[in-house]
Formats: sequence, C-alpha cells, structure tokens
Amino acid sequence: MEFTVLLEEALVPFSPPVRALAEILGIEPLYLPSEGEAVIVASPDAAAGVVEQLRGPGRCPEASAIGVVRPRKAEAAAILKTVSGGYRVLESLTGELLPRIC
Repeated sequence: MEFTVLLEEALVPFSPPVRALAEILGIEPLYLPSEGEAVIVASPDAAAGVVEQLRGPGRCPEASAIGVVRPRKAEAAAILKTVSGGYRVLESLTGELLPRIC
C-alpha cells in the first residue's frame, strides 16, 4: 500500500530566521538542509506520548506533531497544507537547492 504525507505548514517549527531567509530567497524551507533534525512516524494513538517524551527535560522543547500519514488517494507522496488554507504538492527535490558548506 502506498501512502501520502500531509504536512501542516503552520505546525512545522522553523525558527524565525530560517523562515525569513527562505522567504527572502523564495525557497521552500522544507528543502533546506536540517542537520540535527528528525522526522518520527508514530501511530495516531501514540503520537501525543511520543511528542511529550521528546519535549522532556533536557530534550527538544520544539518537538511537535506536524502532519499525518494517510493511504494514498492521489499521485502525490507529500502534500503541504499552507498557512492560508490551500494545499500544494511537495515535489521531490532534484539537485541541490543551496551548496553544502561542511
């Protein structure tokens, strides 16, 4: 079975400087390199508990549930619900958006 990831843009915890830079450059911040970040998939019943554990003392206070995984009904593997209430397909990144500085 194939699935679609539905992300809510308003729930993705980007820092204000990252959001501002992405807006200035006209790029999608989800495509930026994010060392030290992780996406964890959990069942709906366990999601709140997982987030609570991640936010524990000395851990990651900005951890949050940012979307859901559903059986695929369309061709898109990832869809973003925008802050304005619209939806758009998140295409697979081809090439490098920005050069790596490592």
